[in-house]
Amino acid sequence: SLCASGTYQPKWGQTQCLPCERGAFCPQGADHQVSCDAGSFDNTTGILHHQDQCSPCPPGSACPVGSLAPLACQPGSYARDWRSPSCTLCEPGKYQPNAKSTECLPCHLAASEDGALTTQHGYYCPKGAATRYPCAGGTYDSSVFNVTIYYSNDGVDDGPSQYTCGGVLVPQHNSFLHCGLGDIDWILSEANGSLFQYGIYGLEQCTDCPAGSYCPLGSPAPTECAPGSYAATPNHVECVHCEGGKYEPEYGSTGCTDCPAGRYCPPGSSSAAPCPFGYYSGTTGINDAQLGATGCQICPAGNECPVAATEKTPCPPGSVAPSPGYGACELCEAGKYQVFTGHLTCDACIAGHYCPAGATTPIPCPGGTYRT
Repeated sequence: SLCASGTYQPKWGQTQCLPCERGAFCPQGADHQVSCDAGSFDNTTGILHHQDQCSPCPPGSACPVGSLAPLACQPGSYARDWRSPSCTLCEPGKYQPNAKSTECLPCHLAASEDGALTTQHGYYCPKGAATRYPCAGGTYDSSVFNVTIYYSNDGVDDGPSQYTCGGVLVPQHNSFLHCGLGDIDWILSEANGSLFQYGIYGLEQCTDCPAGSYCPLGSPAPTECAPGSYAATPNHVECVHCEGGKYEPEYGSTGCTDCPAGRYCPPGSSSAAPCPFGYYSGTTGINDAQLGATGCQICPAGNECPVAATEKTPCPPGSVAPSPGYGACELCEAGKYQVFTGHLTCDACIAGHYCPAGATTPIPCPGGTYRT
């Protein structure tokens, strides 16, 4: 007699039939087992008798020929549909950190533990990525830009289709439009009128950080150097502070400026500070407000040095500076005078004369008066 459905017998002259093994089916009269097709599975024994009774492989899993159970897609791969014979690696510019997934995530979206997605550029995802890889220090993800697509797929002629990448018109293609490097964050499909957002897929697509900016690990964009710092060349991970004796007031600088005469600039200066009252500097590029060759010089006795002085000025007649460090000379007090410039002390007024405050020379007493 014929073997019943769910059993088989490959040999002649046998007295009984064998139960079909798991992952296969046996129609009535079967002389061999027939494996469940790729994309289906079965883990029962001796029950199935045709392919329709094999279970379809669920999304997020793969079922090769003769599968006993669905195989969960591993991180970095996915199976979008039912009856998938194998999992598909995530496309370049996408990733998937979880197993048993039905799709991959654009590389610019960061997935938190609770499944929430947030936009975070500065990463790349090669084909089959299970995680995002940060752009190296000194580079950044240049794929952030705006893309507009105009067309209709409702069967009505709305005019010629137009695609733009970063605002630049790009010719229409039959299947996919890939925006150029730097615009690769968007891939447009005209098959169903939808807009797919991808991300960059290789370390070589991370763009060199320009001079005047810095890019730490995983940068979504360059950050301009702050005032008081600079980046003279591309690929800086951090900006360099202006050296002592230099300053930079602007953002995004590639170099610093020598401190002008009459001012000083400590390291990291964003402005040139004036030499203080009683000090001066006749040279550029000094770095501190202190006595010495590298800073503002103290004004010598007999001279005055106002704020930001570029040179010492001898005290004019009628005034003196008794000691170093004077910002302004002192007028001779009443009863004294000084006829010369650059002096430290005033002279006493002579007999028969009087000397008001600031006198440059003794004044004779008027007729009918005297002074001893």
